[in-house]
Amino acid sequence: MDLKRKKMNEQVKSLIEKEKERLAIAENLKRERHLRNLGLFDIKNIERVYTPNFNGAKFDSEKKSYYYEKGDKVVLDVTDSEYSEICKYFPPTSDDSTKEVRINYQGSGVKTLDSFGTFFFVIASISMLVALIGLIMYLANMDSYSGADNAMIGISMASTLFPTAIGSFAGGAICKGLSTIAKTALLKRALLEKQYKFVE
Repeated sequence: MDLKRKKMNEQVKSLIEKEKERLAIAENLKRERHLRNLGLFDIKNIERVYTPNFNGAKFDSEKKSYYYEKGDKVVLDVTDSEYSEICKYFPPTSDDSTKEVRINYQGSGVKTLDSFGTFFFVIASISMLVALIGLIMYLANMDSYSGADNAMIGISMASTLFPTAIGSFAGGAICKGLSTIAKTALLKRALLEKQYKFVE
């Protein structure tokens, strides 16, 4: 029993450690975005690129030539206390972090419409394939007296299933389109609900 409990505790500990790591990484990314948006960069591996164009370039008096400085922009390394002081005067904004918006599709019919769209597309694909087989059968046997029956079967398959395929493609497109419209409407509502409180 104690061994089992110890094993369970190790699983809990491992889960907590993983979550701590994930939160630390997310916090560091948020901090980097914030510092980047404030323009706090440390330029490393600087090299001079000489140019005949003097517009905005610096002048090297030794080489008697204009140049630009090129290097890797790295977010400035600041201490926790420095970053805390930065946040006092320049608090992180919504632009510095990615907001998650949870959309509830329950009862909206979005998933049903999406499923119907997929179903119609599958039916359309099968119908088109069988119709093409029927057309090939007709073309292969239309000049042959012995293959007249096969030709009739082929043209019958093609003439029946081509309209079915076209109708199913149209039905699938309509269902997918309505599903997308419904998703967009739900997304807009979810965004509004995050900003405003609706009163009946």
